[in-house]
Amino acid sequence: MSLKKYNEILQTAIIDAGFENQTEFQKISISKIKEGKDFIGIGPKGCGKSTSIATGVLQRLEKQSEDDAPRAVIIVTDKVKTLEMEAVFAKLGRRMDLITEIIHDKGHKVQQRNALYTGADIVIGTAKRLYEMYIYNGLNLAKVKMIIIDDAEAILKAGLQTEILRLTESIKKCQYIMINDQFTERMKKASELFMTFPIVFEVEEQIVKDVSENIEE
Repeated sequence: MSLKKYNEILQTAIIDAGFENQTEFQKISISKIKEGKDFIGIGPKGCGKSTSIATGVLQRLEKQSEDDAPRAVIIVTDKVKTLEMEAVFAKLGRRMDLITEIIHDKGHKVQQRNALYTGADIVIGTAKRLYEMYIYNGLNLAKVKMIIIDDAEAILKAGLQTEILRLTESIKKCQYIMINDQFTERMKKASELFMTFPIVFEVEEQIVKDVSENIEE
């Protein structure tokens, strides 16, 4: 997506991070996030998957909501990936007033629940902990516009499909996105349960300079 199509604050963050030259994966996926359509993005390590997620979400949400409920939920594999994704959002969104909270299996449940109660625009977390927060009324999904599953195959292979499906059950309208380095049969079957005619695209480009400085996959 052309740099001119981003809001001015995000443009500045992208330039400061040295992210002007987008990969093919980034161009397509960021554009699809903005469109609001369900899609499955496939690309190798280093093609800019995490920065695509962060840039697309920040561009679509733009401003802090007056409501405390999150509008974007990013599901990741574990604590390490949660922190890595948070760092990408912090770098690209540092001039925006959007609030990001993280929750993962290694964190204190009460503290995480209290953090969600105070309000967040974006929640990054593991499937298990997101589901636990949801069933204990700690995670309000009433305003969610998008759910993104990063490293989708690893999450589904870990047997967390049920938790993800339970999260989607109460959502009436939402954009669903799965990101991975390969499109697997497990992903295909899962997509049929909660996605609506998802567009599937795949690129094969190699590692490029990334804003997260060795954080990105």
